Amino acid sequence: MKPDFQKRQKRLAELMKKKNVEAVLTSDKNDIYYYTGYLGFKDDAIFMLFPADRKPKIIATLLESEIKTVYPHVMFIKKFEDLFKIVRPYRIIGFDERKMNVLLYKKLKKLKLSLKPFEKFIKMQRVVKDEYEMNQIKKAIRVTKKAFKYVEGRFTGKSEIEIAEMIDMFFKKHHVENAFESIVSSGEQSSFVHHKPNEKIVKSCEHVLVDIGCKSNGYCSDLTRVFGRLTGKKKAVFEDVKEIHDVIFDNLASGVSIEAIERLQGKLFRKKGYKVCHSFGHSVGLDVHDPMPDTLKENMVMTIEPGIYIKGIGGFRIENMILIKKNKAEMLS
Repeated sequence: MKPDFQKRQKRLAELMKKKNVEAVLTSDKNDIYYYTGYLGFKDDAIFMLFPADRKPKIIATLLESEIKTVYPHVMFIKKFEDLFKIVRPYRIIGFDERKMNVLLYKKLKKLKLSLKPFEKFIKMQRVVKDEYEMNQIKKAIRVTKKAFKYVEGRFTGKSEIEIAEMIDMFFKKHHVENAFESIVSSGEQSSFVHHKPNEKIVKSCEHVLVDIGCKSNGYCSDLTRVFGRLTGKKKAVFEDVKEIHDVIFDNLASGVSIEAIERLQGKLFRKKGYKVCHSFGHSVGLDVHDPMPDTLKENMVMTIEPGIYIKGIGGFRIENMILIKKNKAEMLS
């Protein structure tokens, strides 16, 4: 099964006409992939120009000559300036204000074009996942769970960097790539929310927080687990995190506002005497932090990841991926 690119293009074209935008210009590779099926090389610059009354075109140099085997509507340019000749006929262009660099923006303005911020309209339909997307996300989750099993019980005596490298190699052997830089933090260092693995050796008495994810055909997973035998204060904190996680999960359903869940998390943290360090979760898809709507949508995929971090003791975070349904949430991981 493949995505219905024509349906995706039609929805965006309808929005463009409604908002009086003649064409959309973006360089976000995930958006280009979402609407055309072409992902390309990470470091090569490509653009998508989508006229409201025609098929989207990919604009690239001949370095990306393989595009035509995947997507037929391509315009090759020899130099960057050729892009301006292509966009010149359009008076009102919607653009991704979060991705377009200032230099390109200034040059486009010199053409006397009307540039309309359009990022949320380009990205927001990515929130709701179709069957193909769900299959890729589930595959990424399966591989990530296998990676946890692969490293479990193998921490003591190894550095955090070594453990992270073991995970990265595991992903490569399973033909997926990292969705983000693997986080491995042990003992007191786990009190840093996003800790970069270093040369610290893991001791047998320490717990280890592992936050990892991979990509299957562009779609991400993102899971966090805490390993090690927890006793005393550590055990109590972990159990508090688990309880907060489960209460949040029970309150997720289509139509619930993000603000309401943030308030719920704050209330749960205060009740137990902790401070909130970050959001309760985030949307996941082609980006590990996909567009997040104001209210939860049916068939959107997101994480729940409450975390408690105490200096001198460590951090404890449980992160799972869930699917939002009409009256409840479904655990995917």
